[in-house]
Amino acid sequence: MASLNTSRKKSVPKVGKSQPEEKSLLLSTLHYRKVVGFMGLLLVPVLWLVNRCHFQDSISAFVVTPAGFVLVGTMCAIGVFLCCYLGYELGDHVGSFIAGVAAIGVGLFPTQVGYPNSVEAEPDHTLHSWAAAIFFLAITYLCLFQFTRSGYKPEDRTREKRWRNVIYKACGGVLILCLLGLLVNALWETRLDNLLAPLKPLLLIEFIAITTFGFAWLVKGEGLLWDKGRNWWTGELPGQ
Repeated sequence: MASLNTSRKKSVPKVGKSQPEEKSLLLSTLHYRKVVGFMGLLLVPVLWLVNRCHFQDSISAFVVTPAGFVLVGTMCAIGVFLCCYLGYELGDHVGSFIAGVAAIGVGLFPTQVGYPNSVEAEPDHTLHSWAAAIFFLAITYLCLFQFTRSGYKPEDRTREKRWRNVIYKACGGVLILCLLGLLVNALWETRLDNLLAPLKPLLLIEFIAITTFGFAWLVKGEGLLWDKGRNWWTGELPGQ
């Protein structure tokens, strides 16, 4: 009888301790995703405002404007967040880590777009271009193959989760179109500039891509379409 009481005393603290830890992990992860989402959504509007309401030919070209520090700082911040994001499984973590390293590369390796026509002044933009391509590929992978996953069977998922999966797939589709647009722009840049110069095609494609990225992460953090009853700010569900 004494041994039975002893075993109960030992087991109770373990159960009581693990639940707050799991709850804290869930809530911090939701906040984490919201922060990444808002940074992606607000990047271009903030660049435009800091640059005295003037657009550049691409997002990368803002680096030579007064908004350059915003671009570099935001991309590096997004990169650090993504590198530290663990997710639920290895594929989630690896995809986020690759996207994070690439985002930091986009911020630290400048593009030659917008620099004076001087050979000495123009930086090598090869690393920048590769980093941008890898970043968009990685976030496309996350939207299509990782964000849609769940620990519940399809029939047990909430209505909000099913709608979020629809959004993730739509975001992945938009990102694929943006990647194709970037490829077309790289192959026929001069023709597109002459044909669509007033529309700034490269800026438009990059704006759609980075905004889609931010929107997907905001939804992933349940900043939109949060589960029924969940508190938007704290992330708590009734009964937690």
